[in-house]
Amino acid sequence: MDTSGSSLVGICLFLLSLGGFSSSSPVLDFCPERCDCVHALHLLCANRGLRAVPRAAARVSVDALILSLGGNFITNISASDFARYCKLVRLNLQYNQIAAIHPQAFEKLSRLEELYLGHNLLTALPAGILPENFLNLDNLVKLRLDGNSLEVLQDSVFTNLANLQYLHLEHNKLHHIHRNAFLKLTNLRFLNLAHNKLSALTNVLSFSHLRSLTVLLLSENEIRGLSSLREFLIDGNELEEINAGWLDPLERVEVLDFSHNRLVSVDPSAFSRLTYLKVLRLKNNFLTSLSGDIFAFNSVLQNIDLHGNNWTCDCRLEDLKRWMTAAHSQRKLLSVFVQCHYPETLRGKYLDYTEVQGKGFYSLGYPCASLCRAVTGQSLWVSRICFNWPTSDLSDVTSFWGCR
Repeated sequence: MDTSGSSLVGICLFLLSLGGFSSSSPVLDFCPERCDCVHALHLLCANRGLRAVPRAAARVSVDALILSLGGNFITNISASDFARYCKLVRLNLQYNQIAAIHPQAFEKLSRLEELYLGHNLLTALPAGILPENFLNLDNLVKLRLDGNSLEVLQDSVFTNLANLQYLHLEHNKLHHIHRNAFLKLTNLRFLNLAHNKLSALTNVLSFSHLRSLTVLLLSENEIRGLSSLREFLIDGNELEEINAGWLDPLERVEVLDFSHNRLVSVDPSAFSRLTYLKVLRLKNNFLTSLSGDIFAFNSVLQNIDLHGNNWTCDCRLEDLKRWMTAAHSQRKLLSVFVQCHYPETLRGKYLDYTEVQGKGFYSLGYPCASLCRAVTGQSLWVSRICFNWPTSDLSDVTSFWGCR
């Protein structure tokens, strides 16, 4: 029996097997056990029945950008689990059973942009521990913590995540959020707090530092109302108006801050239901006028900040000036500074100290209230002849003089 042929075939098969092993070794020798690494940039370890983060291979792919570990049974993250993956930009740990994370677990992941920890067994993010977890994550843009069992967010819990833009906290058990929990998240654009157990917005609405926030989701909570809210801080946004009825639910609010928005109008009845209001900040907006009786029902109002607006000191501010004078004389109100922006002859002067020369006359010398009565009356001829107004359009006259 000639065995030379079969021997030759056997040798060839053996050599081919060696060649096959050799050709695949650049992949296999950096791939963690039980993972797929067809693409060197993406280590795929999802849905493998893993109970721990697999040990990094002897020759770790220094170029790996994505590590997917979702859908396993991992229970905790140690300090060394990701120490050799320094170039990761995305780490997916969703749908595991993670209940504990070592404070230095992500310390080496300085390039990480997306961290998915959703749908695990996390019950708390303790102050002083989690900031260490997030240390060196300066580039993190997206963080998912949804689907855990978080109950409380402590003070400044996200301190080291200044560049975070998307934060998912939905489907937890949150019932309390410290007023400074989001303090450093000035670039946050999207915040999802839906499906939690929040019953009041007393502190949740202290989002004044979230200057980039465009989406806030609060659906499916246990919010009963805003009747207990004492402070409403919404400064540093892009609000353009405060309409009638918007603030009515805040019946016990004491402090309102609308500073640094883009307000151009406030309805005369906007604050009429806020009988406990003590402090109102409207500074640095684009307001030109306020109704004279806008604060008629705010009997305990003590401090109003109206600085940094485009106040037009004409007929429309006469009643407001009268109210301010009366409040000062009764010692009910601290100094309110309304600095005239227009007309030019009054620019830089304060309404509170502008001399009144008889009824309806400001130091500018124009008969403000009297003029308004004239031009809004039935005789346009009076306004044109007496004041030499070069138009036949009554709306132009009333608009220029700020008449109601």
